[in-house]
Amino acid sequence: MKYKKISDTAGLFANIDEYEYALIYLLSEIRLLKVCELTDINWDECYEARFFSQNKERHVFTIDGVLQAIDVEDDDIEENIVIKKYELNKGDKYLIVQEYLEYDEDGQVKVKLTRLRGVENRR
Repeated sequence: MKYKKISDTAGLFANIDEYEYALIYLLSEIRLLKVCELTDINWDECYEARFFSQNKERHVFTIDGVLQAIDVEDDDIEENIVIKKYELNKGDKYLIVQEYLEYDEDGQVKVKLTRLRGVENRR
């Protein structure tokens, strides 16, 4: 896994068309949709957003009133990961989440980082 911080506000929403899905947290609602369907989003009302595909995610969030982002991308290095499915409210889809694991000095496992990976239809 590799990740980098983006603090340049112009770069926060740059290249989001490279991702398949968007989970947008607005003051008035939460929206989960395909990036190609992003229209009428009031970005001034956005306090957190996750743009994600199977192998990467951009997490945009607010700290002290300032939007920032972190890009997380899989690499070729084998890591300890767990992939989980969470049923969405309507019950017809699953949100796929990937957890990166690491071990502490006592050998106990903990979640190092969590990122969204995709949306899957329920069969």
